[in-house]
Amino acid sequence: MRRLCLMLGVVLICIFLAACDEDRSDTAAAAPAEPAATVDPDSPRATFDSYRAAMRDGDLEALKGVLAAEARAGLEKADAEMAIGMIQSLLPDAETVTGIEENGDTATLRLTSENEGKEVNGKVALVREDGLWKVAKENWNLSGGSVRDEPEVADIPDREPDGDWRLDCDKAKITDAPAAGRIGGKPFTVRYARIQNAILTLTDGDNFRFDGQFLVFLFFRGDDKNLNGRVIEIGPEKDWKAKVSAHVHYNYEVEGADNVMEAKTEGFALRIEFGQEADGKLPGRIYLSYPDEKKSYVVGSFTAIVE
Repeated sequence: MRRLCLMLGVVLICIFLAACDEDRSDTAAAAPAEPAATVDPDSPRATFDSYRAAMRDGDLEALKGVLAAEARAGLEKADAEMAIGMIQSLLPDAETVTGIEENGDTATLRLTSENEGKEVNGKVALVREDGLWKVAKENWNLSGGSVRDEPEVADIPDREPDGDWRLDCDKAKITDAPAAGRIGGKPFTVRYARIQNAILTLTDGDNFRFDGQFLVFLFFRGDDKNLNGRVIEIGPEKDWKAKVSAHVHYNYEVEGADNVMEAKTEGFALRIEFGQEADGKLPGRIYLSYPDEKKSYVVGSFTAIVE
């Protein structure tokens, strides 16, 4: 099965699937999953089955019919075909519904699948709108634990960024202040950071609702994939002999228009200085200049949750 992180943030990126995390609570006992042959057509399970079929088939109209209003609005604001294609590539090849919890107008389906020979867990949140069940979001956790509902978000104020956009990041001064900059011409402050499957995500928001997001995909040549104490410097021209290469994605919201999403494999300038991981968190400092028309960038310090 493909590596999987439904983080709607690139790509789901800002749509309706949520990030992979540990669960903060699993207090409600889930009812056993109902065999598909006996599924009530008005039940959360039936809605999930329709949702999953529409997603796998890439049926946009059918998908809109089973998504909750907020998720549907996010899909309509994005490049839907591209987003669905990316989500399809991240979905497990198959999954089993292991439990269903209903609580008034909300419901949760518990899922299991397999990733690289080990069991992984997920869940789907549904809400009842106008008497019908709709899918709000889907979460998976590759570590094999359960998944939580909301990620940790740093409570820090907006601030003016230090430094300017530049392509010589080796000469840039990276401050100890919380990472900030601009994205699409708008102020950007990192409030949430995570590292999973060598992907560094920097978000102005909480990864479910956000104003902007940078994602740095790191690709290692060789066996040394350890990030502790590592300094990575890339660009703007691709170095084919480098031990680490990267792709950088960004996306942000535009009032009254589609979300802007873009990816670059070169042309950006990136420097990341990682500290030492402790208690599942990895501190770091970054200077990233993205080669878009509005010269987006982020500079400063962050602490990423490691998964």
